[in-house]
Amino acid sequence: MRHSLRARLSLSIAVCIVLAGLLAGVLSFAVAYAEAVELQDGQLRQLAALASAGQLAPGPAVVPRAGIGAENPLVIQSLADAAGPLGPLPPTLADGLHTLSVRGTPWRLAVHTFASGPRMAAAQPTSVRDEIALDGALHSTIPLLVLLPLLAGLVSVVVRVTLAPVGGLAAQLDGRSAGDLTLLDASAVPDEIAPFADSINNLLARVRSLLAQQERFIADAAHELRTPITALLLQAENLERVLPTAETRERLAPLQAGLARTRALLEQLLALAQQQAGEPAPRRMRLDEAVAGVVEDLAPLARSRGVQVRVHPFEAAEVDAGEGQLAAIARNAIDNALRYSAPGGTVEVRVAREAGCAVLQVEDRGSGVPEAERRRVFEPFYRVPGSAETGSGLGLAIVQAVADRLGGTVELAARAGGGSCFRYRQPLAG
Repeated sequence: MRHSLRARLSLSIAVCIVLAGLLAGVLSFAVAYAEAVELQDGQLRQLAALASAGQLAPGPAVVPRAGIGAENPLVIQSLADAAGPLGPLPPTLADGLHTLSVRGTPWRLAVHTFASGPRMAAAQPTSVRDEIALDGALHSTIPLLVLLPLLAGLVSVVVRVTLAPVGGLAAQLDGRSAGDLTLLDASAVPDEIAPFADSINNLLARVRSLLAQQERFIADAAHELRTPITALLLQAENLERVLPTAETRERLAPLQAGLARTRALLEQLLALAQQQAGEPAPRRMRLDEAVAGVVEDLAPLARSRGVQVRVHPFEAAEVDAGEGQLAAIARNAIDNALRYSAPGGTVEVRVAREAGCAVLQVEDRGSGVPEAERRRVFEPFYRVPGSAETGSGLGLAIVQAVADRLGGTVELAARAGGGSCFRYRQPLAG
């Protein structure tokens, strides 16, 4: 199961922020609540002192408090006044703060004795005090709680931006063709990711070296074998001329056919190695002209097999390609269509422009390729099981290699009415 590093980082940091914010909120609430209670105690002490100095008259006072949905009753009473709003108060109360239950209701009292002798008490219900303190503490905590989801979202954005270079590396790899083994540009990745990018580059370099060795081996082997095979073919032709009997010529025919197939296989191996090993300098070329040349070259093969090639009017289509690459695609596609068409059949060839792309389409009326085999026929040496036609299985592999080099796409589909439809698409030049 895959895990997202970005999601894990965002979630972990967001959880830490939320927990830290909640802890900070609890501490802030407790501190604000304690400060509100201390402030109210100080107010009570001041009121008691003012009353003892005769600057406040004893009795109840109602001071409205907006925003808490209740009033804030304050009572000032002499300890000697048993008929006061609080009733009789214990005369032994020491100066300072006290909490007493008056008629079943808890009150907070501040007792003060003035120098001339009177002792006064300022009182307030604890329920009102608690409501005021709670309201103040909540107002100091709410902004912090509101900021928590904003911080969590900011963390997600920061993590996404920080890890964007990693996604850039993935995009570099995803956007490459199968044969592109150039090193990744790791200049913008973070230091923590750089070793991983360097390891990928080292792996790409090793794979490129191994593929180069393999391609050189194939090219060298095909080149070295082509010369003796050609010599053997010439010797077989000489034997056919000097040995007059029909039986001898009949025995030489399979040898000549086998040597011809071997030479064709070596030619295709060499072509495949050249397409995989080298990158010809691209230039603007006409796909329609390249296809027209191939159709002309394959005309003798079409006549020998009794197959008609129907060429639809070509549209001019310029693409960027190397020397011989477009001809290699067209030659293998049309050659396959001719070889797998029954005598008397027809092969249709079109070149057109569609949605900013040049398109080569080759249709035949042969037996077709089963859907399960259509992707595998582009693999080297793979041939559809049960095929009666001789071949090496390299033609479409060469087409796929060239298409990968040029940034084109190849598909093989079933043709309505039987047969196959080959389509090659490549963006137009410019």
